[in-house]
Amino acid sequence: MQDKPLVNDALFELAAALDVPATRVTQQAAGQAANLLQAAIESATRENLQEAMNLQDRRHFRQICPEPQFKPGWPERTIPGKPTSPRQRHRLTAGL
Repeated sequence: MQDKPLVNDALFELAAALDVPATRVTQQAAGQAANLLQAAIESATRENLQEAMNLQDRRHFRQICPEPQFKPGWPERTIPGKPTSPRQRHRLTAGL
C-alpha cells in the first residue's frame, strides 16, 4: 500500500514535469511515479525501477520512461552516454 501523501505529491510533481494539468495525471501514473522516486532514492537498476512500478515489459518501461527527466528530484542515469550498459543505474538528482 502506498503512502497517500507521497502519491499526491508525486501526482503534482509528475504533472509539473510533464507540463500538463494535474487533473490529466491518473492515480495509477502518480502511484507509479511515487514508486519510481522511492526506488531511485538509492542507486537502482532498470529492473529494480520496473519492479517498483509493477511493470513487466522492458519495452513498455522504456516507452513511458524513455529518457531521464533531468529535472531536480527526478532520476538520472549514472552513465549518461551508455543507456544500455549492464552497469547502468539510476539515482535521484539533487532537489525536491
